[in-house]
Amino acid sequence: MRAFSAPPDPARDSLPVVLDREHGPGILRRMSADPQVTRSIPTWLRDLSLLALVTTLGTFLFAHRLGFYSDDYAFLSVFRFSTDQSLIGLARSFVDANVETLARPGGILGFVILYELFGTNPLGYHVAILFVYFLGLCAFYFALRGFLGDRTVVLAVVAVYSILPHYSTDRLWYASFPALSSTLGS
Repeated sequence: MRAFSAPPDPARDSLPVVLDREHGPGILRRMSADPQVTRSIPTWLRDLSLLALVTTLGTFLFAHRLGFYSDDYAFLSVFRFSTDQSLIGLARSFVDANVETLARPGGILGFVILYELFGTNPLGYHVAILFVYFLGLCAFYFALRGFLGDRTVVLAVVAVYSILPHYSTDRLWYASFPALSSTLGS
C-alpha cells in the first residue's frame, strides 16, 4: 500500500514542523504562516535568551583568559592542602582557616561544592558563577516587569546592569560566590 501524499507546495514546505500538543503526543504539524495561528515563543523567554547571550558574551570575551585572583588563592589552598578531602573534611578545614565564615554556612557549602566539581580549574568556577549571576538577573527582570510593566525599558535596564564594568567582580571572583548566591534568596 502506498500512502497518499499531497502535491509539493513550496510555501507550505518551507514552514517549520512543530509538535502539536492539542492533538496528543507525537503529532507533528506544520506551523501556519498566519501569525494568529502560529504559536510564538513567550516574550519573557526571548528576553531572557537575549540577556543570557549579552551576559555570556560580556563576560567570556575576557574571562576565558582569567584565572583566580585576590583571596581566591587563599580559599583554594585551604581545600588543596586539606588532609581530609571529603565534603565534611573540606568544610572543616575551611572553617578552621576562616572562623568568620561560620556565619555563612551556605557560602561554605557553595565553596566546597565548587571545589569538588572544578578543583583548580578557573573556567568551571567562572561558568558556575555566571550561571548564578544570570539567575539573579532573571529575578531582577521579573521584579522589574512586575513594577514597571514596559518590556522594552525593563529589558534595557537589565541588559545594561548585566554588563556594568564596576560589577564585574561578582561575575568572576570566586570569593564573591556567597554574596552573589544570597541575592537569589532576597
